[in-house]
Amino acid sequence: MRQRLWIVIAVLISVSWLSCGGKTGPAEDSAESPTPVEPQEVTCSEVVKDGITHVHNTGPRWGKESEIRLELIRVLGGGANSDPELAFYKPSDIALDTQGNLYVLDAGNFRIKKIGPDGTLLAAFGNEGQGPGEFQFMDGIVLDEQGRMYVSDKATNAVKILAPDGKEIDALPSGGPAGKLARLSSGDLVSLRTLRSSPALLQRFDPKGKGTAEFGTREAHEDADRSRYFNRVFFASDMDDSVYIAYGTRKRIEKYSPAGELLLSMDRPLNFPESEEITYQEHQLGPRKIPIPFLNFVSADIAVDTEGRLWVLSYERQLKFEEMGLTMHFRDGDGRYEGDETLKDSDEIKIDAFAFHIFDSQGHFLGKIPLTHHAGVVRIFQDRLYLLESKHGMCVYIYRIIE
Repeated sequence: MRQRLWIVIAVLISVSWLSCGGKTGPAEDSAESPTPVEPQEVTCSEVVKDGITHVHNTGPRWGKESEIRLELIRVLGGGANSDPELAFYKPSDIALDTQGNLYVLDAGNFRIKKIGPDGTLLAAFGNEGQGPGEFQFMDGIVLDEQGRMYVSDKATNAVKILAPDGKEIDALPSGGPAGKLARLSSGDLVSLRTLRSSPALLQRFDPKGKGTAEFGTREAHEDADRSRYFNRVFFASDMDDSVYIAYGTRKRIEKYSPAGELLLSMDRPLNFPESEEITYQEHQLGPRKIPIPFLNFVSADIAVDTEGRLWVLSYERQLKFEEMGLTMHFRDGDGRYEGDETLKDSDEIKIDAFAFHIFDSQGHFLGKIPLTHHAGVVRIFQDRLYLLESKHGMCVYIYRIIE
């Protein structure tokens, strides 16, 4: 009886390692001649509380070597030798259609540029202004299956809907979704909740602009900087319309059902502590001394691939002041965007501050893929990863994901 009890315990421990990313040795051929098993380090722990799975990751499941890699295909924009038609100024977002054409919000030029899979400019839409097909501050873009473009304007908190030829055909009302967008298979949109009075971080809208669900809980801060930085989030949706939130200054990542129910919360080890406070340093920028807020940033964006893996664009270290591009954003007391001013650009491209932290669909931390340049918006389409760098090189990196 004692021998049987130990066998059962051994089996339970093996299952626990497997569920959290640890690996076991080869299967036993028979009970009489067991093959020795050397369990590897358990890389996470899981707790289910009130129907929510909490995954605490202590290390990467893959170990030091990633089981997938990125192969650079091309870079659009940026360098002096690039096609002048593909030069971007303050690009803010990217999207893809079903044919693999890339749409770049060239916000500084008030244009949407449609680029073919071979890197050729196919069309450009938009102008500056407040009329049909015109924009003041383009910030987010998604496409539907018919090729219609949904473009958010940060200046008006409205979304304009453009036909494939660039003509405006409809608009969601002002006060609706603002900032970056995600489009669900139902046709609903997900975007930021910009009003600080709202307890939610994201809201889901139907095609008429009516809110249908909310995601995430806003931290309550009286101080405007604390409210802005500690509630900074990035989000993405998967093929099942689940919504993922990566927190900009927290190591936490969350998964929500399409109806807004929290299902999964995961974290991962960092090379630095999370910030609880904001410090300020004065720096001379032109004729002015500007107090610059400093705190530790964790995540910069998130995307989901066709295998259901999460790609969280993350900081491996904090940027030095000389590596930063600084832009002041102006908002009214209710959080509505009023304009911005670029105080400092950086020409430094080679940098070791960013990496992708990759998770499986159960929240287990798989491993890292380091980058050698600045990074911002990330999108994944089939086996292609598109990475928009909006402040420094002002370019789009196109990578192939290789298993």
